[in-house]
Amino acid sequence: MKVLWLLIPAAVSMVLAYLLTPLARRLALFVGAVDQSGAWKVHTQPTARMGGLAIIAPKDKRGCDA
Repeated sequence: MKVLWLLIPAAVSMVLAYLLTPLARRLALFVGAVDQSGAWKVHTQPTARMGGLAIIAPKDKRGCDA
């Protein structure tokens, strides 16, 4: 039963990250936080650079790291 209390926050964070990723991409495209492809780049299309925001945001729901 105690393991369940550890899995619930992890599952909630995973679902929130999954749902926030498209929003972070749209925000990055809107504000211009985009990495353009070039000769030294692996990607061939412009890539949004704010995806980490969707991963970090659900980590701490209080708004501060403790």
